[in-house]
Amino acid sequence: MTWTTVFIFLFVVVLVCIYFMPYKKLKGKIFKKLYPDTSPITAVSFTKGNFSVSFERDGEHWNIISPAAWQADTAKMRKLMIKLSEFDVEDRFSDANPDDQQYAIGSNGVLDLAGEGIVSTVISFGAYDESGSYIYATKSGDADILLVNAMILSVLPSGADDFKRRLLFEEIYSNIASVEAILCGKGYLMVKTNAGWIMNGKNVFDEKARPLVESLLNIQAEHFANAGTKLPPKHEGLITVKAADKAVSRYFFTLPEYEDEYLVPMEGEILIINKSAVDNYFSL
Repeated sequence: MTWTTVFIFLFVVVLVCIYFMPYKKLKGKIFKKLYPDTSPITAVSFTKGNFSVSFERDGEHWNIISPAAWQADTAKMRKLMIKLSEFDVEDRFSDANPDDQQYAIGSNGVLDLAGEGIVSTVISFGAYDESGSYIYATKSGDADILLVNAMILSVLPSGADDFKRRLLFEEIYSNIASVEAILCGKGYLMVKTNAGWIMNGKNVFDEKARPLVESLLNIQAEHFANAGTKLPPKHEGLITVKAADKAVSRYFFTLPEYEDEYLVPMEGEILIINKSAVDNYFSL
């Protein structure tokens, strides 16, 4: 038997195996993803129990439009889109009843995806399977019950504040012209000139200034204050970041019940910031 004959024999065997492979397995594992192309999506809604949140995309940026207007965490939205496009359908059940309590379809949330030029798609996430690593799901336009990796649940919103943008300053380092910080009447001013950075009249090397400013731009809230939280009449500290065409100031308040945290009002909400993440910017 020649090598050519052996190759042809093996090739035929592979074709026969594929032919007799159960169609649902072949269709699910090789030729089907949960949502292969998310690029046209411009609107996302997620509902779980009494919790519901809706997003809209404007260019590269996402905004929360319900239950309240707020900038969304673009990184989290991007991660959600990537995971949707990556997840394979591990198995599918063509004769299963979606109302069967075994699948509990919708118990882990319902995701509604829409966009210009595409048909709105609703994905409902159900119970875990016996392994605990996969969950059952249904997708509009697909009659089967699908089995997908349960990791998808980790990138879905878990509460009203989960996908809110929490950065204090939305800017890039190259645009920053100055940074001023004042705490209890004492502080400093850093100004970027053609010759480099100057702090309180002294030159500061870019190797020191850049990490400092970039880390300031990365400060974000841990969570949001409860509705009805009242701020004191006077703030403890102030940081102002001036860019080429605008200046943004954030005021830092303290309350006895937030001993290790600052409260920072921003766009109608009150953000909670750990003091350890901010105090070093007041003490330079």
